[in-house]
Amino acid sequence: MNPGATETKRFPVKPGMTNDVMADSIGHLVLTASFIAPEFSDAVQVTVPVYPAAQVLTEAHSAVLRDAMSREALLADLRSRFVNVPASEAALKEITVLDMVKDAIPSHVDPAGDDVLSLSEAYYVRLISSLEQGDLLDKILACRNGDGGFAWFPGMNSNAIITAVLLERFALLRDRGIEIPDLKSSVKFLDNKQFGTVFPVWVGWVSDAQYMRVRALYPEVPFEVKPVSATEKKRFSEFKKYAKSYLTPSKKDGRGLEGQILSKARRLLTLRSLNASAQGKALASAWGIGLNAKIEKSIQADVTSLLEYAVEHRDGGWYYPNAVMPYRGLLESEAYAHALLCQLLKADSPVIADGIRLWLMLQKETQKWDADPAFVDAITAILDGSEAVLNTRVLALSATYEAPFENIQASGNGFTVERKFYKMTDKWEPLLPNETVKVGDKIKVVYAIWNAENRSFVKLTAGREASLRPVEQLSGYLYYYRGYRNVKASATEFYFDSYPEEKTELSEEFFVTQAGRFVAPVTVIESLYAPHYRANSSFCPPLSSTAQ
Repeated sequence: MNPGATETKRFPVKPGMTNDVMADSIGHLVLTASFIAPEFSDAVQVTVPVYPAAQVLTEAHSAVLRDAMSREALLADLRSRFVNVPASEAALKEITVLDMVKDAIPSHVDPAGDDVLSLSEAYYVRLISSLEQGDLLDKILACRNGDGGFAWFPGMNSNAIITAVLLERFALLRDRGIEIPDLKSSVKFLDNKQFGTVFPVWVGWVSDAQYMRVRALYPEVPFEVKPVSATEKKRFSEFKKYAKSYLTPSKKDGRGLEGQILSKARRLLTLRSLNASAQGKALASAWGIGLNAKIEKSIQADVTSLLEYAVEHRDGGWYYPNAVMPYRGLLESEAYAHALLCQLLKADSPVIADGIRLWLMLQKETQKWDADPAFVDAITAILDGSEAVLNTRVLALSATYEAPFENIQASGNGFTVERKFYKMTDKWEPLLPNETVKVGDKIKVVYAIWNAENRSFVKLTAGREASLRPVEQLSGYLYYYRGYRNVKASATEFYFDSYPEEKTELSEEFFVTQAGRFVAPVTVIESLYAPHYRANSSFCPPLSSTAQ
């Protein structure tokens, strides 16, 4: 061998451990390489930890116990779902979903920050919890500027969308019989900004539809907009044209907004607010809209149409899939949209309204929506639910077990996950069972996931065969998936603040770097926020590889 050169030798190694050894036990393989030459010699010794091909997993199954259901029958059904561990070893956790919502309320008693949204949220929560509000109202009003608009923090410029959110929150309190401060100047700020200087929505202004919804909550405040300049006159003329086509579209145009759930609910609530009083009708008239006796019939037709979009949830309740997708914001979120739908439907369809409340509570059980700005709206909607809805419970059975890789079967609660292999030839081709690959081959592993709900704080742990080396070895943000990929020595972890429902796929690519026969742990996905929602894949057959 020439000085500085390298030489590769391959030899089989069979560690003396079995699957009977506990997974947390570690054996050691000691490798010694000796170099002997006429003039010198050297040696190196390496100790390699050896783990048994066994894995510690948790299997869990849960269901919603609704009013009038048999608790024992539901528990028997849950126990029948266990596949990897006897159901008799599973521990039971039972909680009222309303209790989970109530548990979230104390965390909002103290404001999360000094911004006006956090202050108003804490103020709202304290009032509905019959707690002293202290100086919170003073701090909120300190964020109101001389023009009547609210700023995010004291000293900042007034912001239209923040002002709109504050006006909605105070209206919710007013409608529950709680006295609120004089907000005439804030309503007038919204009027002036909506028709004075024209700004796009994305810089903090509200759309005309959002403006009309909030403005209709305060019809007693006179509408005194008087456009002067040509630009202002043109803007007001365009608004009146839009308001008429939006609120009272002609029969020729149809009722419009097909499939736009949040937009439809917002429009109907706006119409009902305007049509509820002489002041509301006067406000509509100022916008160029004449409300007559036929409008309620039109509203009712729209409500009937909207009910057709409601979908029954598998665990009970009703919801509107993707009610606000793909956009979200202070006045655009799933919780906000469904809270509006509760307000709209509580008289026309109490069953659907209660179903939506149940769905909102179930979302609290699977998602951390108490961090959503619409927390106030959702809490209001839920607390107005019937006793049957408020008594809804979640039963969860879970058991932790240890098993050899090859004995683990696919199991899931709210999730499924499957690991698929592909090999690059001229294109990605499925890797056939028992097919042998070569060192240097490029392999793609796809994690096919099904998720029953949008869930918060989801983690996927994907172990890999020791013969595979990731093509992308650096950890980092996943822009497409809006998550984080953490590359470790023996596995890749994927983290997501929120994971979407239905079918999705994650993938990563590898190079085959060693010859031999290799196995890997099963893939696990779980909601760290609600750990009983989890799944594991079944064991994948060993991956065999040969040298070039």
